[in-house]
Amino acid sequence: MALKACRECGKEVSTEADKCPHCGVGDPTWSIRNDRTKRGKAWAAFLSFAVVVFGVARFLDSNSAQHSEGQADIQRPEALSPSVKASPSPSCASDWRLCKDNTDFVENNLFGWGRVKGECKEAAETKSKFGTPEWPWLAFHSYIGGDSIHNTGTIFVSEDDAKFSNAFGAMEKVSVECVYDLKGSMVKEAIIIQR
Repeated sequence: MALKACRECGKEVSTEADKCPHCGVGDPTWSIRNDRTKRGKAWAAFLSFAVVVFGVARFLDSNSAQHSEGQADIQRPEALSPSVKASPSPSCASDWRLCKDNTDFVENNLFGWGRVKGECKEAAETKSKFGTPEWPWLAFHSYIGGDSIHNTGTIFVSEDDAKFSNAFGAMEKVSVECVYDLKGSMVKEAIIIQR
């Protein structure tokens, strides 16, 4: 049993008392702060419950949708012979050779485009003579459109907001140009141009 000050007369009263024995006010230890705390906890419990229910409903709905779609379009794995496996048809998202052009590759082959940017960044960093370069949040966001991925098997990317350290330790803005060979999965050339 804890004691608190009565909200009316200020004398000590049990937190379990329905009325203050000194002044007679009802619920003497009630305060708006206590009420808000109780309401906040109730809302937190309700929202947690709602999130769990929503998550379970989404999970069950996605399973039933996959089950009904699977009956019409896809054979069940147990119906396939052990030597034959179902595989998705290849597309630009998984094979750069199936992309229409450079823009299609950049927009749809996220793994390949991410590899190009990452390896070009690494190649440029190895050319840094002094310190670690600074890159913008989305490095190598520029590329040349066209159809070079089919004509030469390469794609040209550039970054104009990189900063490389000079011999005195000062950071200078530079442009980094990179030619990536998609056939060989490697950087063909990385050039750092001081501005």
